[in-house]
Amino acid sequence: MSRFAKVSLVIAAVLLLGWATWLSVFRYECLPDTLVERVGFIASVATLIALIYTVIQVSGTKALARATKDAADKAVLEMRGNEYRHALLRAVGLLSEIRTHLLYRTWRIAALRLHDLADQCLNLARIRPGVDDQWQHFAKAVQWWGSQFEHGQNNRAFEYDSDKWRELDQGLWEKLNRESQPFAWSENQE
Repeated sequence: MSRFAKVSLVIAAVLLLGWATWLSVFRYECLPDTLVERVGFIASVATLIALIYTVIQVSGTKALARATKDAADKAVLEMRGNEYRHALLRAVGLLSEIRTHLLYRTWRIAALRLHDLADQCLNLARIRPGVDDQWQHFAKAVQWWGSQFEHGQNNRAFEYDSDKWRELDQGLWEKLNRESQPFAWSENQE
């Protein structure tokens, strides 16, 4: 209950006690004589009771709204975490698939999967903006490699700088593993 509600309840209680004391002291001698005065007195008492009830309801509604907002914020964070986790797992799967296609010299399929991986890196950057710009960097680099592998003919040797590719591959793999660590820990706790 908010401070305003508590103060309002105390003031209302003091007023009711004052009226009760006033009625008991004067033993109804000072009560209004006419019907209109009696109705006015009863209406003022009813208004005071309604005011107390309203203050209690507003206080409860504020607390409920605060709890609902906190629950919604928590749910949004949880959904964003799940979306990030899914995107990480998808990127890991794509990278593994790309490695397989490169091993078997299916260059064009590898190029398609590299473009998919670039999109996934951009998705990871979108889900957690401002954390770091590595996902943007990886997206550009992976996109470039995709355009390189598009020129290869399947089942034939294709000349490319394998050291540079391994460097990117290793960096991306380490980043994916590093980002996946909190999720691996939470799965073991469930």
